[in-house]
Amino acid sequence: GNYFIVTNDIVGDGNDIRTFNFSNNKIIPLKMINWFDGFEYNFLLDIDSTKCIELLKENELTYDYDFSDENIITISSWLINKKESENCLLGNSIQYKLNRADRTFDILDIYWKKED
Repeated sequence: GNYFIVTNDIVGDGNDIRTFNFSNNKIIPLKMINWFDGFEYNFLLDIDSTKCIELLKENELTYDYDFSDENIITISSWLINKKESENCLLGNSIQYKLNRADRTFDILDIYWKKED
């Protein structure tokens, strides 16, 4: 009976993503920051590496969010690539799966998205 609703104006800056819970015919605004805050730090091979943390900060606006699957959310960087970043990062994409029992998103996979 509960649904997550995600809207985006598709400008690519990630600032206009809005999230809501639909329950009992009411739409309740949610803060997405509670869902994925700090997700990019899951990419790090070494969480104490200043160089690698700086790499993430430099690319913080390069993430695309894919909400096309009702149970899986994929967040990928279109700028971070394996060749230049494999010594710092586990990948440039992370998938979360909706855990309906706990009402959370659990990490399903971290991987290198193929470059076009």
